[in-house]
Amino acid sequence: MAPPNPWNASDHQEKEHKWRFRQVAYLSCTTPSLRASDVIGSIDHNESGKLFASGGIARKIRICSYAALVDATESYPFDELEDWDEETNNSNKRCKERHGVDINNEQPVLLDHDSNSLAIICTPAKLSSLKWKPGLTSTIGCGDCDGTVTEWDVDQRLPICERYGHDGHRVYSLDYSSSLPSLAASASGDGTVRLWSSNSDTCIGLIKSISGKSVCSAEFSKHHQNLIAIASADGKVCTYDLRSLNAPLLSLKDHSRAASYVRWMGTNKLVSASIDSSLKLWDITTCSQSRREPELSEATTGCYLHKALQQDIIPERTFNSHINVKNFVGLSVTEAQDLIACGSETDEVFIYQQSKCKPILQMKFPKSGRIIESKSAKPPFSSQSSFVSSVSWQDQGDHYSLVAANSDGVVQVVQAFPG
Repeated sequence: MAPPNPWNASDHQEKEHKWRFRQVAYLSCTTPSLRASDVIGSIDHNESGKLFASGGIARKIRICSYAALVDATESYPFDELEDWDEETNNSNKRCKERHGVDINNEQPVLLDHDSNSLAIICTPAKLSSLKWKPGLTSTIGCGDCDGTVTEWDVDQRLPICERYGHDGHRVYSLDYSSSLPSLAASASGDGTVRLWSSNSDTCIGLIKSISGKSVCSAEFSKHHQNLIAIASADGKVCTYDLRSLNAPLLSLKDHSRAASYVRWMGTNKLVSASIDSSLKLWDITTCSQSRREPELSEATTGCYLHKALQQDIIPERTFNSHINVKNFVGLSVTEAQDLIACGSETDEVFIYQQSKCKPILQMKFPKSGRIIESKSAKPPFSSQSSFVSSVSWQDQGDHYSLVAANSDGVVQVVQAFPG
């Protein structure tokens, strides 16, 4: 008989998990002169969860082993973090065992990012997004600030293909379909989402934002092979059927400013983020029941655009304890439909449960640390104006791992255990 799945969705619906969080490691560029140009804008795990990749303005893709980082810091005690206590309105209580902190110096132990990478791929442009190709592949796709979508062979450290369909506009988001791994979608500042196939050098499908403003995020559904969700600078979150891209199936509007991210949470829920300092949880089954048929009209360009009728669609829940009014701070959710992580411009990671508006954990990035490979003094490695820039959850079997990075290039690895 197969062992029970600790992430069974029905279990989560019946009762909420109590979570224990454990800091594992810190990574950073340890050369002070290079630290200011090491903003990490995107992090993603491969399908097995054994590897994660990061990219940003340093024009590097760094590949790290999750297990190797855990082993490298095994001899150093770390902080064990408790989740949010709603009665005392307190988080980040520290247990007697110091986990992630060097006891002698009371400073976090810092690993050099480059030295602890399995591979480093140098890219010609600053990276704004990256994504591992699904399956047991060694291919990473990335979008850059020059509007190019490139696939890289990690083993050979060479580009496989390059696509230039966004006319020099920044590629904010890149995603692959888990149902059809040869299909990718890139969202860009040119106001479009372009669909790409491994079998074609040209765009095979085009979604235009309703307002013409930048599309900041696009993600395929893992449970419905023909659905994709997008978030755009007009504050709207839309879903599309890949078989009919002329008009959105749903147009959701509750953010007061640009929507920066959208993520599928299970089968029928979406989480969106905005620079109005909020996350919204949407139940699209409820939306579908209340939506009206869209009106279509032919625009002067000859393209069909959707004229969304006013709909009173209210999000299921709003999360707004973090601060986000300017930057891309990251958004990631777990497949078990329970945990949501996002960054904040207070240089903190906020972790929410979908059933609670308040965070269950606030996790601050440290401002200084001791370099594990060096006997040098404790240099500061986060500035006062730092903000969290990317987060990524991964199922590791008996726990989740969370990798988060900030605008000073500091990467923090955390484990989350149920119970």
